[in-house]
Amino acid sequence: MKCEQVQELFPELQEHPEHYPEAQEHLANCSSCKTLLHIFEGFSDDTPITIDPLKRDENFINIQKKMRRHDRIVISRRISSVAAVFFLAIVTMFNINQSPSISIANISDDVLYLQSESSMVPVVSMDQNAIIEYLVEYENIESIGNLF
Repeated sequence: MKCEQVQELFPELQEHPEHYPEAQEHLANCSSCKTLLHIFEGFSDDTPITIDPLKRDENFINIQKKMRRHDRIVISRRISSVAAVFFLAIVTMFNINQSPSISIANISDDVLYLQSESSMVPVVSMDQNAIIEYLVEYENIESIGNLF
């Protein structure tokens, strides 16, 4: 049997364990199901659970400390979030009021070309000596002879 099937049979196993030999075999091999059955049996008892008063007070104090700590964390996160929003709002207000107005005339042609999707080709301005030096370096001699 699988763990889920055995766990569903816990109420029946308390009353008639002899009717479920497969579940008993599973409980003998599975320590987690055996622990869960023990816990289930403890919850199904009608006997009241008593805790030592000192232990109960200590547990109560520990729970209160953890609750206060949790509340401080939540409040500090909320306060820091609100402060960040106010800070951004103030920075934005001062930044908008003090920023110089930018016009297209102030932006260089290179920046406009890089940000546009146009296929603008820059005009190449080379003198004849620069062209001849390029051809000598990268082309063959016959193409240079054809120029003259």
